Formats: sequence, C-alpha cells, structure tokens
Amino acid sequence: MTPRDPNIRMAGLLAAAMAASTTAALADGSTITGSVVYLERMLLPDGSELRVTLEDAATDADAAVLAEVTVPARTSPTPFALDYPATDLAGEGSYALQATISQDGRPLFASADPVAFDPARTDGYELLVRRVAEADAAAPGIAGSWRLVDVGGTGALDDVQSTLTIGADGSVTGNGGCNGFGGSATIEGERISFGPLAGTLMACADPINRQEQAFHAALSGTAAFRIDAGTGELHLLDAGGSELARLAAE
Repeated sequence: MTPRDPNIRMAGLLAAAMAASTTAALADGSTITGSVVYLERMLLPDGSELRVTLEDAATDADAAVLAEVTVPARTSPTPFALDYPATDLAGEGSYALQATISQDGRPLFASADPVAFDPARTDGYELLVRRVAEADAAAPGIAGSWRLVDVGGTGALDDVQSTLTIGADGSVTGNGGCNGFGGSATIEGERISFGPLAGTLMACADPINRQEQAFHAALSGTAAFRIDAGTGELHLLDAGGSELARLAAE
C-alpha cells in the first residue's frame, strides 16, 4: 500500500537509497585480518600504536600506500583488521603488507620483510616485526649486569651474590642469592617496571632467604631508576621516588 503522507514516502525512498549506497560500498571493498608479532617477551610501553599498511609493491612512492589502519598495541600478538578498496587493485598487481609499532612517534618495531598480499586471501596474515636501532638504545645505561649492594636500607650479605641482568630488549635474568629467575621489564625513559619473574624453588638458609625475598619485593615495587653519575650505581625507586635497592655494575 502506497503511503498517503508524502513525507513518509520520501523517508522510505531515502532509506532505500542509503541501503543501496551501503551495499555498493561494501561490494567495492574488503577487509584484511591477521596479527603482528614480535619475538621479545615484553610488554610494550603505554601509548604504543601499531600501524599496518597495504602497499603497491611495484612503486616506492608515498602514494603507493593503498590503505592503512592504526590500533593500540600492548603485547604480541596484536590483531588487526584493515579495510581496503578491493576494486582499486589491478588483476596483475603486486601488493604487500607492512607493520610498524611506535610510541609518541618513536619507532620501536618494524617489519622484518614485507608480506605478500594475495587478493584471493584476506585472512590469517601474520606479520613479524623486529626492534629497530632507536628502540635498542631507548634506555642507555641500564642494560647490563648488576650486583645487589643494598636493599631496603640493609647492606647485602658479603658472601651472597644477588644479581640482575637487563637486556636491551627488556629481557631480565638474575639470581636472588639462592634461586635463579627470569622474565621481562618495560622501560620508558627513566621509568621501569618488572613483569612477573619466574624462578627456581630451592630452599636456602634463613639469612639468604630473607635477602632474596627482600630483593624480589624491591623489584616488584620498582617504578623508576636512577644511575649515579659519580659511582655508576643503579638505584631502583618506587613510585614516590624512594630508594628500594642499590646495585653496582658487574
């Protein structure tokens, strides 16, 4: 039955036109899905972003980017869904997917190699990214091996070695004095936080156990660090800036 009210009839015509336009737009495009992975066992700094691009591999110009998407990134893998104009792709063209992870404009990870994109397959892509040189130098001075000197205002036992090694990639290993441990750290400028540290479960004498427990408590509460310019010692600080532990370079 045809509506008598011309406004109702016009609304129906507009709705039909919008539906047809949406259907056409969907027909002209498609979505690529997949994930971006890195090999380091670490959390990304707050504010990190993943950018995935679909590029025309036949050119080197900036205009070769056919589509892109940016999403928040925190860990590996990070999933993505990239909408692209399917009708703009030439039948015999050559296309590639690339990914970068950055924080505040500073590149942290980038594609090791472009991943070829086949328009006949739009899902299940995995893009491997590797740390870039700037990221490796993001925390100068703290990467290296350290030996506990003081924890909670108490000097370390003379005959016990409590150690901490921090890699440029955020990896963490060490020994509390009795048990070895390992894990990762997130480093942003002079801020550092240690993730869960898995370790062995050997039983030791009480003085050693107490130092080990105090050392792990200090690592768990660490929010920042400072390296003394005079002594070269590493100071681990809590969120309020109070010292939790002091370590000497090995």
